[in-house]
Amino acid sequence: MTMNSKSALLATLCVAAVVAAGCGSAASTTPGTEASNALIQWTSLTHFDQVVGDLQNDTAKINESIVRSRSKLTLQTLCGILLIDVQTANNNLPTPDRTATKLAAMAYGDLGAGANQCFSAATVHSPEMVRSTASRTKGLIELAQTVSRIEEVTGQPVSTTTTTTLAP
Repeated sequence: MTMNSKSALLATLCVAAVVAAGCGSAASTTPGTEASNALIQWTSLTHFDQVVGDLQNDTAKINESIVRSRSKLTLQTLCGILLIDVQTANNNLPTPDRTATKLAAMAYGDLGAGANQCFSAATVHSPEMVRSTASRTKGLIELAQTVSRIEEVTGQPVSTTTTTTLAP
């Protein structure tokens, strides 16, 4: 097996694991006191606000590295960090709310796919990097939808802190 086929297999397995782990069942909830309390507890226990901030920050760092045409090694490192953060977030599923779980699983799946595409891209301007950017963008949109759903059920904002400081 060549190094490229091993990398492709690893990337495929990682994406499949992220998607499969997010497909667990969760009881559907409707907005109300019990549902709200369960989701508030879940967001607190899983540090969901920090997870969202980390995923946004990871993606922003990758985008900035693309703009600055950083080295392939730097970009692969940032893509690897995103993938680890996505896998960690995915391990927190399911949520107490079926809709939030579905949205988060889609977001994590697309962010994970984007991280793998980014890692395997030959250059910052390659077609694979373009696909990575599209996957990561879609994942962030789905993550925002997840946050909106959680805010809808809980009646509370999800406060995230996103920092995008990069070393020169």
